[in-house]
Amino acid sequence: MSEPVAFPRGKRKSTTSTKDDTSHPSKKHAPSASSTSAAETIEKDFLFGSSATSSDLADASGRSKMGGSSSSSSKQQQYYDMSPSVVSQLPLGGGAVLPAMVTSSGKRIPPKIELLSFSKLAKGTKVLGVIREVTPDYAVVSLPTMLTGFVRRADENDAPLTRILPSVNTVMAFSIVSTTTQEVSKKDKTNNPNAPVKKRRIELSPWPIHVNAGVNIEEFLKDTANNDDSMMAVRGRIVSVEDHGCIVDLGGIASGRQAFLKFENVDGEYDVDDEDSDDEDNDAMDTDGAATKRILHPGRIYDFCILPSSASQSILQVSLPTLETLTKLRASPSMAPTISSLQPGMLAEVQVEAHAKNGMCVSFMKGVYRGALDEDHLGGHRGVDEGKKKHLDKESGDPTMWWKNVFKGKLAKFNARIIAVDTSTKIVRFSINHHILALNGEYAAFPHSVGTIIKNAQVIRVDAGIGALLALPGSEDAEEQHSEELRKLDKELSNNLFSNSDYRAATKVSTAYVHISKSMDNPDADSKKGKQTKNNNNRTPDALFARHFSINTRVKALRILATSNLIDGIASCATAKSIVDAHVLTHADIVPGKIYKDVPVVQLLDSGGVLVDLGIGTKGIIPATHLFDKASHGSLDAGGDLTISGYRQKIRQQKYKVGNKITVRCLTVDPAARQCVLTAKKTLLTNDIDDPIVEYPVAQDRVAAGFLSKVDDTGLTVTFYNNVHGRVTSRSLAAELGVEDPRQNYNVGDAIAARVLSCERRRNRTVYDGDDLYYYQLKLSLKTVVDKVDTSTSLTQVSDGSAVPFAAGSIVMQKRMKVLQIVNCLSRDDGAFFSGYAILSIKSKFFTGLPVNAGDSVEFKLPFDQLSDSYEGELSNPPIELDKFGHKMLTVGKRIEAEVVILTIPNGAGSLPVVSLRPTLINSIKMASSDDSPVICPSLKSNLFIGKYVCGYITRIDERFGAFVRFLDGLTGLIPKLKKGLNENLFDTIFCKVTALDITSSPPKILLKKVTESEAYKSKKRTSSKNNSVDEIQVGDVVGDVKVVDINFARAKVYIVGNDSSKLRARIHVTMANSLETTMKLSKKEKQFKEEHKIGKSHPFYNWKVGDIIPGVRCVSTDTRDGIAYVELANRVESGLPAVVTEPSHLPPGSILSAIVTSASKSSTNHGLWVQVCPGVSGFIPALEVSEDPDVLNDLAIKFKVGSRITCCVMEQTGHNKLPVSHNLQKDDHDSSKDEHKALFLSVLLVPGEESDKKDSGFKPTKPQRSDIVIGRVNKKSIMQGPPSLMLSLRGGFIGRCCITELTDENEWTNMPFGRVHDEKSKTQERNTQQQDVSDSDADHENDDDKSLNSDDENDR
Repeated sequence: MSEPVAFPRGKRKSTTSTKDDTSHPSKKHAPSASSTSAAETIEKDFLFGSSATSSDLADASGRSKMGGSSSSSSKQQQYYDMSPSVVSQLPLGGGAVLPAMVTSSGKRIPPKIELLSFSKLAKGTKVLGVIREVTPDYAVVSLPTMLTGFVRRADENDAPLTRILPSVNTVMAFSIVSTTTQEVSKKDKTNNPNAPVKKRRIELSPWPIHVNAGVNIEEFLKDTANNDDSMMAVRGRIVSVEDHGCIVDLGGIASGRQAFLKFENVDGEYDVDDEDSDDEDNDAMDTDGAATKRILHPGRIYDFCILPSSASQSILQVSLPTLETLTKLRASPSMAPTISSLQPGMLAEVQVEAHAKNGMCVSFMKGVYRGALDEDHLGGHRGVDEGKKKHLDKESGDPTMWWKNVFKGKLAKFNARIIAVDTSTKIVRFSINHHILALNGEYAAFPHSVGTIIKNAQVIRVDAGIGALLALPGSEDAEEQHSEELRKLDKELSNNLFSNSDYRAATKVSTAYVHISKSMDNPDADSKKGKQTKNNNNRTPDALFARHFSINTRVKALRILATSNLIDGIASCATAKSIVDAHVLTHADIVPGKIYKDVPVVQLLDSGGVLVDLGIGTKGIIPATHLFDKASHGSLDAGGDLTISGYRQKIRQQKYKVGNKITVRCLTVDPAARQCVLTAKKTLLTNDIDDPIVEYPVAQDRVAAGFLSKVDDTGLTVTFYNNVHGRVTSRSLAAELGVEDPRQNYNVGDAIAARVLSCERRRNRTVYDGDDLYYYQLKLSLKTVVDKVDTSTSLTQVSDGSAVPFAAGSIVMQKRMKVLQIVNCLSRDDGAFFSGYAILSIKSKFFTGLPVNAGDSVEFKLPFDQLSDSYEGELSNPPIELDKFGHKMLTVGKRIEAEVVILTIPNGAGSLPVVSLRPTLINSIKMASSDDSPVICPSLKSNLFIGKYVCGYITRIDERFGAFVRFLDGLTGLIPKLKKGLNENLFDTIFCKVTALDITSSPPKILLKKVTESEAYKSKKRTSSKNNSVDEIQVGDVVGDVKVVDINFARAKVYIVGNDSSKLRARIHVTMANSLETTMKLSKKEKQFKEEHKIGKSHPFYNWKVGDIIPGVRCVSTDTRDGIAYVELANRVESGLPAVVTEPSHLPPGSILSAIVTSASKSSTNHGLWVQVCPGVSGFIPALEVSEDPDVLNDLAIKFKVGSRITCCVMEQTGHNKLPVSHNLQKDDHDSSKDEHKALFLSVLLVPGEESDKKDSGFKPTKPQRSDIVIGRVNKKSIMQGPPSLMLSLRGGFIGRCCITELTDENEWTNMPFGRVHDEKSKTQERNTQQQDVSDSDADHENDDDKSLNSDDENDR
């Protein structure tokens, strides 16, 4: 029998010979000139890429028909189904097809199509591929014959592939750049580390310059010049995005012309992205298989269609078709492209010429070209016969050539898609697989998932020395996916293959390919029959494989290994028993928390661990700490290496002997790194079998088994599965189990059960996006059994009635607090430090008013700075000394032998209440509960007043301000550095006197003065000698009725009815007074008195008169000088006690005040309202801060009457608001003899709810912005900028300029260029009006204009 010979690369003569060839074997007898020229024309023009026209093709075919007849034998003529219209010069089936052979016995061997193996793929070969995966740096492509190719990112500076390639499952053409084979060292089954393994790699290119190489579009443009319906698909890359479309690069096939894609020629939905961004995270969305819109941006690759146009046009118009359009696109029938112009993905009508042993040989393009379809691309396979012989070929007796009964007669001509073209070897391969015809990789979805075990498959093809193709048994209930779409496409292409019952049955068959290396487990190398050479790497012998995998042999069981062969639609499988029975196939199949039984031990590691095999070489490691439930005490030697010795070493050698099968459980797995950590702890193998903790969140009160992964002085870290871990704090161990030091009771590796207390989702502040933006914090407890507590009786179990309120200031009896944990101080690099503290626990039964969710005990925080009244001389280095002091006084697990006081109760759930052991502070709180103590430890709820004595502690010393004194509930006061606050010692307990108080802010602002303890408690004795009625008057007290003795503009002197003390002076200041409701009219004399004292109708004292009784008066301030008590009273208490301060600095910016208007000033420097805030403190409201109504500002004296009340806000002091000394009202013996002070700078517009400017920032006006409407005051003293212009003073001290051309109604302006000139009479009236005294107060306002600061003129410029 003659052996078939493969068709070599390069040019080869046709297998079809003429009569002249057989009758004239000598070169002297040449064929006729006509036949020779015809053959040369076809061969030269069409086979080697010259531009032959369709007319040339017709002439050549005609001359070929007339010039001679076929010399084939009669048997060979009967073998071909049909003759083409043109006799092709290519061999049957194109390149790489073994011709039909006839043996010496007369038996005919059909042609055999050589597979597109790795060796057949040369540089420049074009293949069709399905994009399987796209990353920024590489892409994976599925190729024919179950091969895989890769597309690499050319350079880091280039755009990522996610912005270049279309979505996953896209079917498109690629050009092979290179095929390389390298040998790498890898461990084989015998653990030989130097076993050579060949790695083959196919590099692909999607670029137009490679894919379009050899494509000639000139013939298409000639042929379609008058035909608007024809289109030609070519590869293109978007170069740039313009206003009306995109410039497209076609790889240089347009003869120097540019290609342009108009937006109107884009079919379907699309998005335009003209920014050349390299954001790889955002671009990953572009390759999502579920994406429906196509992205148009520079660098993107698509298959475009060339639109018919004239050859004279400089711009080549292209369109971007939809997938449906590309599916049905075919070249013009009159075109005859060269073989180099054939592109993978082209749809062509083919004619079956011969049925090969493994496919069909076809011709196309009117018989000019020849190609082949191997049996994997016929759209189906022979199924399981079930004992029937319906597929048996009568002529050859081969049961596998099922396609001979289908592709004959009318079905011998159909449309197929090119999947591979090699110009040099004339290889042209077609496919009619459904997903290839539809150009959609999703249609190639395999019905069985990876890892599925399938039984009773049948061998339908055997590739000697390579493997076997198996047909999988079908299910009657299973329906073919996308069947309706495929039937519709079959009709649209006019193939009508689904009309054949045999073909329909073949399309429903699923197949899997088993490689010879995974077909069976090899026998032992030591046996005689199974002994193999070293070179074959334990490879299954071909004879053994052929005996077990012959045609129609049934396979008991197989396991699907991969379903990524998207072009062929064939799965990869294994039939070896070790693989079928394996627990897992790869590390990706390992499930954390799952138990794997009968796992063989592979190796005992030197580190003490054990290496096991989970299946098919998938290894897992059992660390030494996971061989036993309890970690070995003292297992760490001096070097720190984990060693196992003694009894456990013997157990390890016996139980985990190589080859033994054990039960393990997966702790963690990293598929990318191919690492798996297992455990063999009995506790973990027998608990939580069905529901292990493998992910967050975890349900509260869940009890599960884990192991200790970290042990330190702060607590334990318990890890479950898949790196889910939680924390057991040391204070929880001390409170629940009495553990003083966790390091003495627990070791890393111990198996332990824990209960979930809480699982909180928190924000990771170090990450701004991604999967790590949030994390879970798991809090655990080793107390797995929770005692049920009767909440109805839990608060009444204290028999001695010593339960105290759960509030600041409550004192807890001694021996009721237990130390759970001690935390050392924390120092920072800048010198600052945070005090260490101890965590204490108190039973809930010792408190009343606890929250509903309070447990059996309440935890408190005891800072180290709260252990003593004074640390003087002991804190040279506070962090170190405080730690020593704390560890000396406190011991974990012990109770405190002293009383403690609660300092603060936090509002949030994440903070702990703070307690203190300061004896002096505790004693002061105890004494304050009685009425005899003059000293208190105030809280936010305390009724503080000026002159009150308080007890606190120094919490911070700031060189900028002074010493800060802390009280209960976080209430803080300040000893200014001017009052020697910097001389105090940090953390000392201190007694102070309140010197200033601002109750308008929350919390109140307090200024303090240090006093000694004796001074604080002697103050009670000094006041005891005074009149009892005087001593009882405190700030906030209602003194009862008072009688008016004298009245002027500023105050009303009164005496308290029923108190005849000669050492008591009382008055009601105008700022503390409200008008009285009375129907009595003033007499003529009384009206004259009011006019003399400038008390108008808006004044609070207008309807007051001497002798009136004022009821319900309260005390707002007290002062004792020279044995006489001066009391400030008020009958204005509708919104609380009025604020009384002695210094304007006590009222910070933002304070809201109620003041009395004392005068309206029209000075050029200080135009506005003077007001009185409280006794001794006055303020000024600039006119521009009073209102935004120009009519109001131009007539302040009328709109704001002297004596009326106005609400204002304290502004920030800036360089623009310098004021003279305060304009106070007349003084009497109540007023202090202190020096005059600066006035407050106030604003009405900044008061919330009033005409406040929402653009104001803080407590001062902001700079005006463009398009803002502002109010300004004409400033004639400012230097004119860009004259002629008008200079304006604006809010906040800003200066504005208005050109005269921007003025409206310029004739209404006076003293302006081009305006009406002001006469002398008007000037005189203006001067007299400006000199009028509009104040109803004292004479100290009359010279206001003369005493104005001249420095303000500079600010107006």
